[in-house]
Amino acid sequence: MDAKNIVITEDGATLPNNWAATTLNVPSTATVAQDAAGAVTATFGAVITFFNGATPVTTVDPNVTRYLDSVPTLTPGQTGFFRFQRVVK
Repeated sequence: MDAKNIVITEDGATLPNNWAATTLNVPSTATVAQDAAGAVTATFGAVITFFNGATPVTTVDPNVTRYLDSVPTLTPGQTGFFRFQRVVK
């Protein structure tokens, strides 16, 4: 049976995370890809939404504090990763 409507939230301002206060988003580095070395092509029909607090922002905004990764469907046995990069302020 397929897994439907998966949402991964990575929030750097909610404890125990604290990375939002000490790092900045590296523009256009957030990706969702199949589990393969060096894969950068978006897969799974995933959509990544970027936020500064509760406000949606663009992929190039350095002040991203939360990433929301929405994956509509995964079939049995599929694996992958959600990756983003930050730089220390």
